[in-house]
Amino acid sequence: LEPVVEIDHRIIAMEDGDLFLLCCDGLTDLVEDWMIQEIMTSDETLDAMAANLIRAANANGGLDNITVILLRLSAVVSGAIDGQDPRKTLPGS
Repeated sequence: LEPVVEIDHRIIAMEDGDLFLLCCDGLTDLVEDWMIQEIMTSDETLDAMAANLIRAANANGGLDNITVILLRLSAVVSGAIDGQDPRKTLPGS
């Protein structure tokens, strides 16, 4: 383990319907980007998409644990929430 971990981050504009994938290398090492995109752009539910992503990784060997979290925005509120700058909601921001 490293004593200090550098985190890659960026601020992006989000829109209603955007779909986010948080996953570990157990998925990305075994499933090609085009396959992940194909699964994530299907008309399936989030549960079905997650199951299909895990199924694809397992079909390609499933050599590591596979973590998949999918999040779809159903509404985006512009501006601050409760008077807070939405870019400064984490401790230390």
